[in-house]
Amino acid sequence: MKKDYQYINLLKSIAILMVCTYHFGIVFSSNDTELVRLTKTFFYNLCVAGVPLFFMVNGALLFNKELNMKAHYIKILKMFLVFCIWRIITLFIIGYYTGLDFSTVGIRQLLNYILLANIENNPVQINHFWFIPTLIGIQLLFPILKKAFDADKNEPIYRNSSALLCITISILFLIPNLFYVLVKQFGMICHLDLNGLNGLLPFNLSSACMLMYFIMGGLIHQQKDKLKELPILKLLLCLLGGLILLTVRWKIIKDANHAPYDAIFNGTMTIPGMMIAGSIFLMTIKIKALPSYSQKLFQTIARNTLFIYYTHWIIGYTLLELVIYPSLSVRGLFINLLKGVLLVISLSYLGVLLKKFPLIKHLIN
Repeated sequence: MKKDYQYINLLKSIAILMVCTYHFGIVFSSNDTELVRLTKTFFYNLCVAGVPLFFMVNGALLFNKELNMKAHYIKILKMFLVFCIWRIITLFIIGYYTGLDFSTVGIRQLLNYILLANIENNPVQINHFWFIPTLIGIQLLFPILKKAFDADKNEPIYRNSSALLCITISILFLIPNLFYVLVKQFGMICHLDLNGLNGLLPFNLSSACMLMYFIMGGLIHQQKDKLKELPILKLLLCLLGGLILLTVRWKIIKDANHAPYDAIFNGTMTIPGMMIAGSIFLMTIKIKALPSYSQKLFQTIARNTLFIYYTHWIIGYTLLELVIYPSLSVRGLFINLLKGVLLVISLSYLGVLLKKFPLIKHLIN
């Protein structure tokens, strides 16, 4: 494995661990005091970087290699076909355990389901599947972005179209988002509502944000030799500042709405979320070499992240939710992290084993 790409394997491993730690979380207990819940939320919010890191890694890899148009679009088609198959697998496995009446699922409904629609009265939750269509949408646009990226490779930021697009998207979703939090805390400011600015974004809000992370990853990887010189203390302070701001944001919105609030999923589209993901990415590129024993582990995980992504949801809804969690009395950050680590490592090596079967191999790579 090339030395320069060790950090990519590490980032993919960190990202999938964050996703598996976030989903089916067992962090909070009904006995938690307000201070305990606040402390748990602070550390749990690290998981906000999971999905952004995946898009940043994709951008880092794609922008900085030669583009073969035919191979690129064939890869997108394969990705979509595999995605459709996994949707069906997920529907039937989780549907069996959650009591879905399959006799009510006709061919038309199944085809609609494959084509990204949902089935009426379907108890199977498939919220995690938004990731792949968003990635495919960005990759369909990628050849246009790649031309601009290569043309402006040596231009300063103020003349670099990729950097300017990234900054523009940031401004259009970050400023209204910050304004929203201020309104929640202090009430309406001059009767203004800046959320309408989101209408200027390409794609929908979440897709536009992921496009920003995608471009950001490409730019950071391109300039990684210079960015390695950033002081680690500044990056740690940026990470800490992002966690504090995201936790404050969680408390403001939770208290204002008098209802639970998911700071992690919603946090990907915020300034603190960008600070956390960006600082982790930049700290990781500073690593010169990993110990040989960890290189192999991170390489194995990195090569199986898509398989882990698809299967952890099935394991979560069947083994975890229906068998383990009902009898589990322990809740907390450590047990939740342990759950994530066990899922990632076990599913990684299961992926290695299943790749030995030719037909299954295509559903995993």
